Amino acid sequence: MSTRTDKPSKAARRKSRSGSETRRRTRLVHVRFTPNEYDLLQRAAVQTQDTISNYVRRVVRGKPASGRGTPGEVRLSALYLGQLGKIGSNLNQIARAVNMGLAGQDVIAETLREAMDFRELLGKIIRKGTD
Repeated sequence: MSTRTDKPSKAARRKSRSGSETRRRTRLVHVRFTPNEYDLLQRAAVQTQDTISNYVRRVVRGKPASGRGTPGEVRLSALYLGQLGKIGSNLNQIARAVNMGLAGQDVIAETLREAMDFRELLGKIIRKGTD
């Protein structure tokens, strides 16, 4: 015969924890900054669209300060990814048309030229971002 206890099961205790309680971040570091240092830190975190804590963690681990970029860069990336998706869709439609004998080499050549132009533009943007 089993007996009931008021103690919740291990699974129930695990589910009730907040996300931050389940992480392994157990060390708290207190650091004092001058007003100027704190302002620099806060601006750097805001510029990278991150919290101060996440910004400091990334810097300590030697990772890029932000994986996102500026709001303008994020919008541009989304636009470029959308365009890449459209190019892929167009290439698929062209391949289908060629296989069915409905499109000629001129359509393929034009699409390839457009894709290469787009690739060159992306390369320039990426190189500019790493300078």
